[in-house]
Amino acid sequence: TFTVADVPGLIPGASEGRGLGLEFLRHLERCAVLVHVVDCATMEPGRDPISDIEALEAELAAYTPTLQGDSTLGDLASRPRAVVLNKIDVPDARELADFVREEVQSKFGWPVYEISTVSRDGLRPLIFALWEMVKAYRDAQPAVVPRRPVI
Repeated sequence: TFTVADVPGLIPGASEGRGLGLEFLRHLERCAVLVHVVDCATMEPGRDPISDIEALEAELAAYTPTLQGDSTLGDLASRPRAVVLNKIDVPDARELADFVREEVQSKFGWPVYEISTVSRDGLRPLIFALWEMVKAYRDAQPAVVPRRPVI
């Protein structure tokens, strides 16, 4: 069993408290695997999947975890990652995903999955792949030593 948390709206400056960035980033401290879900059907000028991922990674790198010493999950930078190219049911998005997939894999070295939440294409393989990533990460972590209560 694993839990998936959607952390929307990370904007430049989130790690410094802009918007709800710090609240969202604190949720990531408990996540074993980080997945960048990229909208391939965006029509906003100046946006592309690579720059979206780079902006998110910059915020993750700038964030200082608040659970230092309390979490056995380690630093956010060491967490396994994957990229999900979403909305491939849209013809232009499918073309963009085909164009960007290899660039994402070569630049970041993370697995890339293509999905459509509307048609449910690619969801099942994604779920199984995420489980394998979570399991491998959990297995690699040291055993949790129970704390002794101090009164």
